[in-house]
Amino acid sequence: MKHLIKLLLLGILGGGWVLSAAALYVVRTPDRVVLLTKNRLGFADTYVDARLWTLADAGAHPKVIQRMVDTGKEDALAFLTDAKNGDLRSQLLDAAVKGPPVIETAPPAAPPQAKPFSNTGPAKAPASKTTSIFDF
Repeated sequence: MKHLIKLLLLGILGGGWVLSAAALYVVRTPDRVVLLTKNRLGFADTYVDARLWTLADAGAHPKVIQRMVDTGKEDALAFLTDAKNGDLRSQLLDAAVKGPPVIETAPPAAPPQAKPFSNTGPAKAPASKTTSIFDF
């Protein structure tokens, strides 16, 4: 009975942590860690490390940026913007609308040419009348 109670309490505790992970954004900036509630439960972008971001990188996480602006915590991302280009809020929202930067890649190389089939190899034994799934 003791083990059952411990297992039940462990399940409730674990379920609580899973629920909190689905309901919160954790944004790590160079200065601090910001906790934000999500609009919907989900596990996308639960933890976002923004310490090495540029303004172009912010577009890869538009829901997090939008939520930070909506809750008034956009000042945590002040290190991303330039004061000469306008206010912080508009720069962040513009980056979220633009989306992630597009990285152009070289076109794929042509596949290597296949060697022509040659039937000059060793002769195979005649196939037996009963076959097995292990016969290759």
